[in-house]
Amino acid sequence: MKGPFVSKNFEKTLFDLIVYMKGVGEKVQKTRLKRNKMPRSHVFRIASFLENWFNARGDEGYCYLIEKTKTKKEEDTLKLGILSLDPRPITKQVLDYAFGAVHMSGTLEPLEAYSDIIGIKNPAFKVFPSPFSPSNIKGIVTKGVTTKGTHRNEEMYKKITLKAIDVIHSVPANVGIFCSSYEVVDGLLNSGIALMSDKPIFTERRNMDSRENDMLVSDFKHHSGREGAVLLGVMGGRNAEGGDYPGNEMNTVIIVGVPYARPTPRIEAQINYYQKVFFGKGKYYGYYLPAHRKLSQAAGRAHRLLSDKALIVFLDERVANKFVSKDIPKWIRDSLEYVPDSEQILKEKIKVFFENHIDRFKS
Repeated sequence: MKGPFVSKNFEKTLFDLIVYMKGVGEKVQKTRLKRNKMPRSHVFRIASFLENWFNARGDEGYCYLIEKTKTKKEEDTLKLGILSLDPRPITKQVLDYAFGAVHMSGTLEPLEAYSDIIGIKNPAFKVFPSPFSPSNIKGIVTKGVTTKGTHRNEEMYKKITLKAIDVIHSVPANVGIFCSSYEVVDGLLNSGIALMSDKPIFTERRNMDSRENDMLVSDFKHHSGREGAVLLGVMGGRNAEGGDYPGNEMNTVIIVGVPYARPTPRIEAQINYYQKVFFGKGKYYGYYLPAHRKLSQAAGRAHRLLSDKALIVFLDERVANKFVSKDIPKWIRDSLEYVPDSEQILKEKIKVFFENHIDRFKS
């Protein structure tokens, strides 16, 4: 907000307006509390947003955005936003004053990138062996399919759909299908996946509120003791990252695509910032790595308990590329097998895995 077109008088006027709006918003909150209502205030929220905007002016670690988006009713609208490009001002408030810190997750790798991005000084890395038995994990990457933009067409969607159906019909219980975007979800639906599946399909929709989503997932899980069901959603969504599906609640995960983001101003700002801060690693840290982490998070949904035995099928041949696979957690990467573009071979690999655990899936 600094520049020849922003005067000091304007800054003072804006600051005074923010203070006034926060005061009005606080009065609204107190009034609602006295009436035993939730202390909501739209005025207070707007004032808080403007305060953050005001305080971040001139800081290269923030990006200011006006984005075209859609409402819950699918109507076009504009959204004003401020995006933090750097988590370190927050994380360093803790890390700089701690003698030591233990960071644990199955998807922290590559560790050097993680320590750079959150600002760990002089890190000591230790990767422990996976607690999951290798016999309980099977990863398959199928050749001949991809959601890469230049190959994304009706014919490819039909081919991906047929492979997904082969998997659905070959496994004993619940299946999760996580796609790289809602566009890919629509591509599978338009190719008839719901009509061809012998299991009911529960589809995560754009702008679905938390209550609707909770009901969707609950209904999906209830089918685990019956004929099984399919949960169809997106990588990076709440069901692919926040949900747990132990046991037969999900014993197969199908990953469709690699969730590389569209080149929006938001993404470009993140890449450019990391390019400056991390000396040439901008596109890897700001574009490729976030997508690979989303893919890994979704792939791990079916392995939550040590006793879980589950299949992970990647329906995108790009996962066979070392550039992608090196960022997948080792406990998944070690189980990967690359199979040719063959319906018979894919079905046979699935059959062998589940026959080895037939008692588990009958219970």
